[in-house]
Amino acid sequence: MYYRLVFSKKSTFNYSLKIALLICGLISDITVLFGFFLSIFATPLYLILMFLGLGVSIGTRIYAIKLVFKVENKLQNGKLTISKLYPHKKELVLEEEIANLQVFPMNDYESESTSENEAEGTQNEIVDLASDEEEKYLIVTADKKVLCNLDKYLYATILKGEVI
Repeated sequence: MYYRLVFSKKSTFNYSLKIALLICGLISDITVLFGFFLSIFATPLYLILMFLGLGVSIGTRIYAIKLVFKVENKLQNGKLTISKLYPHKKELVLEEEIANLQVFPMNDYESESTSENEAEGTQNEIVDLASDEEEKYLIVTADKKVLCNLDKYLYATILKGEVI
């Protein structure tokens, strides 16, 4: 059986920041162009300016691309796969058999985990992929915790430990 669910991680702030970063990248491209033409006059300051602008240009574009993404939850052959989908890249976050997963509604888990973490003194880092406040669940494996949105079918399937 194959089941796929995609959520968009939408945020007005992230879209605005992405546009601002791409504008900064364009301005730094213009700086690189001027630095290249002025470095012909053999002034090392313009050459340094050119390489600095090139680094800023590349850095802002890479960061801007990673701001907006989609989250794909895929259930296939008894495995749950959670991935981040960027425009030209797919990053695997979690791939595990459903029998090895535990799932908690986020409100229920917060009260239980607070007392456990205080007793242990440590807390595993939670990967936050939740795009909506409703239907927010924490998926726990042996070594990873992922906070994401699931629908009722995926939640019931993980609770049962097999495909329904």
